[in-house]
Amino acid sequence: ALGEVTKFMVYNARKRQAGGDSAQNYFKRTRQIAGVEDMRFQELMPDPLLWLGVRKIDRFISMSDMKYDAVVGAGIEIVTRVDIPEELIPADAKVEI
Repeated sequence: ALGEVTKFMVYNARKRQAGGDSAQNYFKRTRQIAGVEDMRFQELMPDPLLWLGVRKIDRFISMSDMKYDAVVGAGIEIVTRVDIPEELIPADAKVEI
């Protein structure tokens, strides 16, 4: 909802702020740059999948527990949740998980 350019600006500003990125300041930087804390509403995310008739996902790859919970909460079965290998996750991205 913020747009890719805005999201890029927010993520880079968060990584460069004093003390690095932190969970406590997750929404603060977004609000400073975009004017809103967060526009995502993950509960609505599965609606297009349901509209397309998706009832099962064989391999779900996402670091977001909110997305996973929304999909499962909508009644879509997830057979395997694939973890992103630890060595591929930068240290400054771990606040996202």
